[in-house]
Amino acid sequence: MAVELGYAADRLVSRISGGMKRRVPLAIALLAEPSVIFLDEPTTGLDPDTRRQIWAILRREKRPDRTIIITTHSMEEADTLCTRIGIMADGKLRALGNQQRLKSRYGSGFKLDLTVKPGAAKPDAFVQRLCPLAAAGVQHGSTVSYSLPRGTFDAASALASLQQHSKKHDIDEWSLAQPSLEEVFVAIAHKYTYTSY
Repeated sequence: MAVELGYAADRLVSRISGGMKRRVPLAIALLAEPSVIFLDEPTTGLDPDTRRQIWAILRREKRPDRTIIITTHSMEEADTLCTRIGIMADGKLRALGNQQRLKSRYGSGFKLDLTVKPGAAKPDAFVQRLCPLAAAGVQHGSTVSYSLPRGTFDAASALASLQQHSKKHDIDEWSLAQPSLEEVFVAIAHKYTYTSY
């Protein structure tokens, strides 16, 4: 069976686990092979393993002739399952697009994390050469984090420079990442929730 409930076919729904109970309405929804399925918070309150199992089921059920609409507060769920995401704030649709478009358009930029050798100075000057508008690094233990504003540096050149010169600046590890979908959601919600009053 698509939702992996066959082993519980002889049990009452009231006597199965919460994760299995969440699969029952999904199984019912899939019975008629619908072209549109609406799911409201399909994995809220589930443990991570059960959540991943339901995500796997939903990914298997994606088809070109089927639309699955999910409402969720979990940006991880939206990022994992959805090809188009709409973000609502203050009762209105404020943003719509795929993950990359939303991150590029509404994200503040990139986050650069550098793990430096013990006792090494913060590599602020090196980062300023990569991105002149980078905010001063914030250090937590041996990791220094920088905010690189969108459109103020070339990511490919920065990656090449990090790869080539990191050891010279006492950098053991580094990562350059776009904002998460969660950060984008919070930025959009904050903008419209607190500016509309």
